[in-house]
Amino acid sequence: LKSLKSSYQMGAIFTFVLHLVFKWNQTLLFSAASSLVELYFHPLFQIHVLRRAAEGSCKRPFGSDAPDMGAMLGAALGQPGGATAA
Repeated sequence: LKSLKSSYQMGAIFTFVLHLVFKWNQTLLFSAASSLVELYFHPLFQIHVLRRAAEGSCKRPFGSDAPDMGAMLGAALGQPGGATAA
């Protein structure tokens, strides 16, 4: 949760600076909306606030069901063994 908090704070500071310096109002709206969507889909929020069962994508370790992006990139580039192979 500490990393989520610091990540949100850095995004909020960056958005606030963009608003103050460049007068970009759309970034404020986008940041607020995307933060709420991220919070809603976070596994800890779904388990503890929405009282969903800790199974499927909500079971620990979080994100283990995600595809291996390095291997997919390597396959797309034609490298055997993924993108990390030398």
